[in-house]
Amino acid sequence: MITAGKYTTYDSPFLDELVKGIAVMIDPKLTTALDLFPEFEPINTTKIKWYDAKSYALEGEVGVGDWDNAATTGLPVSAEFAQLVNVGDVLRVGNEFVVVKTVDRTGNTVDVYGRGHGGTTPAAHVATDAIFILGNANVEGTVNGDSLLEDSIEQINYTQIVEEPIEITLTASKQKYLDVTDKLNDERMKAMTRALKKLNQAVLFGRPSAGSKTTPRSFGGLKHFIENTSDAFNYNVAGAFTETHLKNVLLEMARRGGSPDTILCSPDIKSVINGFNAANTRYSREERMAGVLVDQYEGEGVGVLKIVADPFLRHSFGEMYVVNTRKLGKTWFVDDKLRFEPEPANSRTLKETLQGQLTLKVKDVVTDFSRMYGIS
Repeated sequence: MITAGKYTTYDSPFLDELVKGIAVMIDPKLTTALDLFPEFEPINTTKIKWYDAKSYALEGEVGVGDWDNAATTGLPVSAEFAQLVNVGDVLRVGNEFVVVKTVDRTGNTVDVYGRGHGGTTPAAHVATDAIFILGNANVEGTVNGDSLLEDSIEQINYTQIVEEPIEITLTASKQKYLDVTDKLNDERMKAMTRALKKLNQAVLFGRPSAGSKTTPRSFGGLKHFIENTSDAFNYNVAGAFTETHLKNVLLEMARRGGSPDTILCSPDIKSVINGFNAANTRYSREERMAGVLVDQYEGEGVGVLKIVADPFLRHSFGEMYVVNTRKLGKTWFVDDKLRFEPEPANSRTLKETLQGQLTLKVKDVVTDFSRMYGIS
């Protein structure tokens, strides 16, 4: 059933006026995932490319060999941390603070200016003790340290041409019906509904393909980028979903430096989240009045997140997503916005095709997105 409701996805200057007029009558629950992707300027290429930063947590470990409570040179650290730490970095190991004087990135050691920086107490530390970087402080009049090059992740997506044809006889277009005042617009609305439902599925589960002269191009959706980006956070629940699982995911995203703002899940999982600790869950009256029920969850280390239920995710084989909607985007190919185009027909038939070409961007997947799967 289609009911009137507030519509946001295609309320933009890049869409045909007829399409916007019909779209405003579409049930917003049909485009829940699609609505999370804000629109950016049209493009004139069928392939887009961007670069994501990798996640570098400001932490590491004491290396093999331990630290005594007095040494200031050759202090062992883990190999990964030796590539991350720099001169002037203020380190906390246990309750002791030290400031890095030099770094040996080959031998995986650091020298420090002294022990017990800032009045803390020097102590012995053993291998695997946690080290945290808590700032950077340097000697006046000096410039030290190395220029650190961070790896980036190349991301690619393609435009996808969507079409939904309609055909109606001239007689049917003029016929009076008890429940329809304009049969052509009624068929347009049905076509729009079909197209938007398919697009909503595509932004969730689409797979990217460059296509060819004989095969279609297609864009990759949210699941593709999280599932296939190196070091992206895919968390196996492996059973019933609990608040502990959600807290684990949000804490890891906070550790990576992410700023998620939305939990995207099926209605079933949303009802489970709503049953978690009442102190962490609440709902926004304003959001409910907009036509889509949006509750909120106060996450560990990441603040308040919207809980958005997409009915199509009930077919997602036990998956849900935590996302940063500020890092999502969709755009149309230039002069190929979603619109109804007349098609050749005979004098007794009206034919049109709802068509357009668009693509998606999912930015900073490693830090700002996560996928939970294996939910029974």
